[in-house]
Amino acid sequence: MVSNKASDFEREWLRIRKSLSDKKKILLEILTFAFIAAHSSKSDINVEKITKSVIVGNELKESLIYKMTVKDE
Repeated sequence: MVSNKASDFEREWLRIRKSLSDKKKILLEILTFAFIAAHSSKSDINVEKITKSVIVGNELKESLIYKMTVKDE
């Protein structure tokens, strides 16, 4: 049985997803998957957050990179 809180979360997640562009939908799905995997004690998925700094012209720009490694048996 699914709790009311989980059902409410699912409805809100789907509502937000519908309003996003295709690229942002993919990002939302990847980050959701990464969050669930990182918080599961029995997961064979390792999530690493990398910050990359790049100088563009005279500006320093930072990018976040999420690297997921899945243990393959």
